[in-house]
Amino acid sequence: MMKTEMVSWTRTHLLIALNLYCKIPYGKFHNRNPMIADVASRMGRTTNSLAMKLSNFASLDPVHRARSIKGLEGASQQDRQLWNEFRENPELFMPESEQLLHDLYMADQEKEVDIVGAEMVRVASHIRPWRSFPEDRLNLRNGLCLSAIHDAAFDQGLLTLDDQFRVVLSRALHERMHTHEWRIFFGPYEGQKITLPSKLAEPDPMALEYHRTHVFEEL
Repeated sequence: MMKTEMVSWTRTHLLIALNLYCKIPYGKFHNRNPMIADVASRMGRTTNSLAMKLSNFASLDPVHRARSIKGLEGASQQDRQLWNEFRENPELFMPESEQLLHDLYMADQEKEVDIVGAEMVRVASHIRPWRSFPEDRLNLRNGLCLSAIHDAAFDQGLLTLDDQFRVVLSRALHERMHTHEWRIFFGPYEGQKITLPSKLAEPDPMALEYHRTHVFEEL
């Protein structure tokens, strides 16, 4: 798609922009932000057009108005209507916007697309799969922060965590331990407790039980 300022703002693009608006600080709404540039490119838009749309939303935000932050005054009637719907019913629109952002990046419904900081989008995995448990898509406790290789092994049921958050390896991994690479990547972690985030984001024990029961390949 040709990148031009004249590309129409569809409802899909506006919801993706609103999703970013909720996650990026106001001071990062500029065309030098690599995340804004990447999302805009995937939408077939210029970085400027997306950055300006975020600033348009800021002009509608009562929080910013109370701080005497005006944003840009170019918000359209369509912007205003969707803004009001989004703010009045976030439990409906936020999951939809998350799904649209996800689909902009990948078709694999088992993977999560998430915002890291204010300038990077990453692909990660849920403990309970994104596709099967849409109600958990915004649940911070349904995610794990793992390296790429351990994340892939977790997704494939090659490793899991017990009820004390200790790493458990599958039979298939044990059978590969004679190989140097597998022994290096997985051997030292068996039985080790993962480093836990804050209590609010601690992995959900029920989600981990689901993973052990339905995804993990038992020893």
